[in-house]
Amino acid sequence: MPITLHNPEERPAAEGASRRIVDAANALEHVSDSKGRSLGWRKLDALEEFDLSELAGANNVGTAQWMMFAMIAFSVREIDGQAMPRPGTKNDLRARVKLLGAEGLNAIVQRLQGQAEQADDLGVDLVREESQGEMERAKNSPGTPR
Repeated sequence: MPITLHNPEERPAAEGASRRIVDAANALEHVSDSKGRSLGWRKLDALEEFDLSELAGANNVGTAQWMMFAMIAFSVREIDGQAMPRPGTKNDLRARVKLLGAEGLNAIVQRLQGQAEQADDLGVDLVREESQGEMERAKNSPGTPR
């Protein structure tokens, strides 16, 4: 059976569009901390949040401060241009928190707070809008008693 090699520049349009969607989902935001480090991070997707909760364990998943530090550390993918793999164990996660330190954690928290304030200034309640849509879908689903 012959094997055909294609020039990667000649991708079909669907593959190019799919690649752009994947690239956008994996795009990093960058923030500088008080030590002058550039931290590349991105919002966790649902599967990553699920994996993090499994890694955290039952004792920690309900602890807000522990989970906040863990989510930030889990979301950092780059420090000063050096790729950082996703922590795979609780010890990896602890090491990432230590590496980031208060300076790195605070820089990302401040960025997140700034984004929340911008949404607030625009009159957008992101959580309420999303949950209202979910409630409407649930109320109108076939299994919901009338």
